[in-house]
Amino acid sequence: MAVLHSFERAGELFAAGVLDPQVFISHRYPLDRYPDAMAQFRAGVGRKIQIAA
Repeated sequence: MAVLHSFERAGELFAAGVLDPQVFISHRYPLDRYPDAMAQFRAGVGRKIQIAA
């Protein structure tokens, strides 16, 4: 239920530059390493995993 009351406020903080979204991403993978990213996710390692094309 926290999402119902915090998502909009978090969006405002990101838009205002108060929060840096890059801090929340712990691992970045190119699209061709998608299986590696999924393995990392399943292992429960990291905060957020970004997959970029």
